[in-house]
Amino acid sequence: MNPPPESAPIRLRLGLRPSLLSADGQELALSRKDAALLAMLAVEGACAKDHLAAMLWPDADSQRSRLSLRQRRFRLARAAGVPVVVGEDTLSLNPAVVTQLQAFDEPGDAWPETELLGSQTFDDCPDFQRWLQGARPAWRRRITTRLEQHAEALEAEGRLVEALALARRLAEDEPLSDRAHRRLIWLHYLRGDLGRALGEYKAFCDRLAEELGELPDDATGELVARIRLGEFSDAAARTAPSDAPRQWPFVGRDAELGALHQAWSDRRPMLVEGMPGIGKTRLIGEALRAQAGCCCLHVPVFAGERHRTYAVLARLLANLWLGPSALRPQGHLDLPDWARSELAALLPELHPKRQAELRPLGLQRALECALSQAGPDLVVIDDLQQADQATLELLPALSRPGLPPWWLVCRKGERPAEIDAWLQASPAPQVIELQPLDQSAVAVLLAHASPHSAPNGSAASILRSSGGVTFLVVELIKAMAEGRMPVGDGTPQGAAHFIRSREASLDATARQMARTAAVLRAPLTAAAAAAIWDTAEAPWQEALRHLEAVHWVDAQLRMHDLVASALYEALPQAERRALHARLAAWMEREGHPPADAAQHHEAAGQPAQAAPLFERAAAEAARACRVAEQACFQRSAAEAWQACGRHDESFEALRASLDPLLMGLGAEAALPVAQQMLAQARGPLQHVQAHIALAELDNHLGRYADADARAARVQPVAQSLQDVDACIQLGAHRAYALVSLSRLAEATEILAQLEPLLEKATPLVRKEYVEAQAVVCWRAGQLGRCAEYTQTALDLQLACGRWAGALVQASNLAAIQTLRGRFRQADELLNASLAWRDMLGPLEGHTVAGLDTVRAWIDIGLGHAADALATARRALGFYQGASALDRIAAHATETLARIHLALGQVDEARAVHAPLAAVLLPVQGTRGWLLAAAIERAAGGDAQPALDQAASLAAQASDTRLLQLRLAAERLCSGREPPSPADLAAVEGQALECEQDALAARLAWHRVGVLLDRGDAAAAAELARRLLDSPAWPEDILPCHWQWLGALTLQLVGDAQAPVWQQRAEAALARTCQDLQGGWPTPAWPRFAHLQAAVAAWPAPTDRLSACPAPDRAAPAVARGAARGRPGDGTGPSRPRCRRATAACRAAHRRSRVSGRRWP
Repeated sequence: MNPPPESAPIRLRLGLRPSLLSADGQELALSRKDAALLAMLAVEGACAKDHLAAMLWPDADSQRSRLSLRQRRFRLARAAGVPVVVGEDTLSLNPAVVTQLQAFDEPGDAWPETELLGSQTFDDCPDFQRWLQGARPAWRRRITTRLEQHAEALEAEGRLVEALALARRLAEDEPLSDRAHRRLIWLHYLRGDLGRALGEYKAFCDRLAEELGELPDDATGELVARIRLGEFSDAAARTAPSDAPRQWPFVGRDAELGALHQAWSDRRPMLVEGMPGIGKTRLIGEALRAQAGCCCLHVPVFAGERHRTYAVLARLLANLWLGPSALRPQGHLDLPDWARSELAALLPELHPKRQAELRPLGLQRALECALSQAGPDLVVIDDLQQADQATLELLPALSRPGLPPWWLVCRKGERPAEIDAWLQASPAPQVIELQPLDQSAVAVLLAHASPHSAPNGSAASILRSSGGVTFLVVELIKAMAEGRMPVGDGTPQGAAHFIRSREASLDATARQMARTAAVLRAPLTAAAAAAIWDTAEAPWQEALRHLEAVHWVDAQLRMHDLVASALYEALPQAERRALHARLAAWMEREGHPPADAAQHHEAAGQPAQAAPLFERAAAEAARACRVAEQACFQRSAAEAWQACGRHDESFEALRASLDPLLMGLGAEAALPVAQQMLAQARGPLQHVQAHIALAELDNHLGRYADADARAARVQPVAQSLQDVDACIQLGAHRAYALVSLSRLAEATEILAQLEPLLEKATPLVRKEYVEAQAVVCWRAGQLGRCAEYTQTALDLQLACGRWAGALVQASNLAAIQTLRGRFRQADELLNASLAWRDMLGPLEGHTVAGLDTVRAWIDIGLGHAADALATARRALGFYQGASALDRIAAHATETLARIHLALGQVDEARAVHAPLAAVLLPVQGTRGWLLAAAIERAAGGDAQPALDQAASLAAQASDTRLLQLRLAAERLCSGREPPSPADLAAVEGQALECEQDALAARLAWHRVGVLLDRGDAAAAAELARRLLDSPAWPEDILPCHWQWLGALTLQLVGDAQAPVWQQRAEAALARTCQDLQGGWPTPAWPRFAHLQAAVAAWPAPTDRLSACPAPDRAAPAVARGAARGRPGDGTGPSRPRCRRATAACRAAHRRSRVSGRRWP
């Protein structure tokens, strides 16, 4: 059979009723499978035969599915008179077969349907069904694009009736498309039917308002505005306007554009800064326009969102999945259930069972999952200076490989502190600061607008008047074209002059809307304006379109900063205040965040209405553990109460701001507030409460004598007032000060006197009493009782629902357990506290630094080196740029240096330790010099100068007992001469008396090494067995090292447990080295690595131990007997063999001394 002639191809229709139109004009209806086969080939171009067969006949085996496919091809060829599908292993459509996408514009052809295979479903072919769901949007776009091209061609040819019919078809297919309705409006206008054009526009506005609650985009609004203004009245110019408003040339930004192109290639975060109107957003748009197929998620930030927790993240998710312009419509349905549940805390519509509380760690993981699944190439946040603190703090964690980079746009001089902190980290965003345009760039813009009519010197005059700000340059060029700007006289003109002159040309409603938007400083819809002014909505819709036409508001209804500032400054004070008051009342009615309404009440001169709203905002921030925001709102409330003469409420608001300030920013930041409380105090009770706050801060600042004197002076006043809470608080602060001054007995007596009052005290005051008791026990060396009191304080925090306080108490309890050598229990405690941490917002300031320091110390005690380093560095990062180290910063620095030292990274430890040399606080300074001694000893240097410095500072401390204990321990471990076992045992005993079990274990393991070095293997083995069975692990020694020494000691005496501990040491070493980027520790403890030679000198136990079975845990007595070599049991080594082990140790010691090597 001959194929049909080329002039009469076979037409393939793939709409609701798929069919083939043969060469002889006969229409052949296609079955479901035939249509599916041809649809895949039409869309994909070519497909593998086996793949097609498997998709269309999934239930058949490969042989039967290929047979079915062959039969389909045969029937199609017979019906069409020509092979419709060609190829062997790879199939495609016959070139004679054309779809309507290719040939619909031929005479007699109907316009193609945009839906691929109509509404047909293929439930019996699930793989094909999934393919079809993905192919339909792309097919629809191809058809629509082809129809639009045809409509443009018809319009160019003057076939307006046909073009109008096609435009109407496009508008019907996409009833909410601005692009389609813009063409329809334009074609009505070209045909001379202005009424029909405006009628279509009104109908489109009504449809958008009814279905989406939105207005047409700025391009459609501008087209109608220009039509109304008669800009297209020249009948000869019958060409459609572009889809976007007229674009000015992009000039003067070549270097910045190149930097963004490079950042796009490197997937690097960027920060673009500049003054308002300089062209920041335009720069981002031009950079992205050059990236073909870029999938960008744009997130604008609006005024007032700085104090709305996670407001920007909520908009990010909405722009990603929800609404008509979502980047991935309904894409959240593909997320795991747990991720949708976490994100629903921000957007409840994402999951019916959302989390009751925001859980920042879970939220971060869910956001990472969402961004990975949605796959945008880039996320742009515009007007970053208005973003909320919670979102800003989360950005660095979301900027990592595998996630889209962040491009941030910020107003110059208003960069948030959280972004400053990110810029100090690595990898940090690259900063681009836009400068004003120069005269050559202004000349290019002027030539674009007025190629022949601009007077000489116009560019220079415009540059002087505008300062090179792009927005002002454009406004001045427009003003010049309209005859509103005198040029050539050199008189500078401010932005406000031209903006106000344009405002005067607006009608009354548009002018009122512009002023309302300028005061609101947030997107203002027509519906919102109608609600604010209690009028009909229609006039406001027209006013909004007018503001869009003059480019005062953008597509998101945001007013330009320069316009808003000029209009706001021009408002008379009475009118400005009235507008603020009206906006505040509207916000309260509509349920806006209380802080937004409070700020408008405050600007309206209504402090009595603002203060309660600020307190509501503070309560919301407290529930999310946003301590900086909480303190800020409380202080704003205090100022508002003070402004309206309500001094008691102002005092209480100041008092409520102290705890969040202390937790987030430290005692130095809280001190001025406490002093302000004292200045505002009225009456004896308020004076007492102010002094309580100052006494607490004196203790935090190390001014213990001042705290004691203050509390003692005020105590009689509190007693005369019979205020139980005040009496307990003053006593607790005084006890804390006294114990810090080494007056332990007085502190204990004061707390004993307070105990009868506890029944009448509030839970939080009882917590303060218990915390003071814990400090007394700490200083008394009673860590067990200290742990009990800390546990009670933790229980009280949990009972009051104070999760942040509970987290701090849990960390304190974990720190106590580490001093007792219970690193595993401390780890379990912190892991359990993660449930409380997830209920809070991202922690801030000293709190998170202190928590991370404890976590790092636990990790290195367990041998998790990589985690310990990362956590300690994060803790220390909070203090980057600080002029001096406070108590917590010094502790974080010491922790990181000790981690490096334990890993054998001496140079790194020395570099980290360097800032501690400048610390003058007695306790922290002493510990710093003790660490310096250990570093010098590890480097082979002389530790004595550092030990002398430590002794000098320790003598200045108020409580020297524990410092002197640590000094004595370090003298033994880092001194010039090897210590004696008796000296080590003596200091070890002192440590045990103070319940410093981790320090005692460190000294005991040193004693094991010294005993081996002296040749006393039996005594060393006896001590090692006790230490290996003890729950207390040593500080400053990696588990792999003390387990190595224990295994070596047991091996030297032929103990059956030696292989077990050797395996544990090897496993601990592998765990320590995991994820470390270089700087791996040695298998042997460097301090006693020379003892390894003792094993080589004694060959017998190695063979003997290799034949020993693993110890039977079910028979501990037998195993212990074997380990200790009891005579007559046939399991342990004989006495002569122990003597040979001792001799080998002594020989190794002699060799080390002969070689000149000092005892390490």
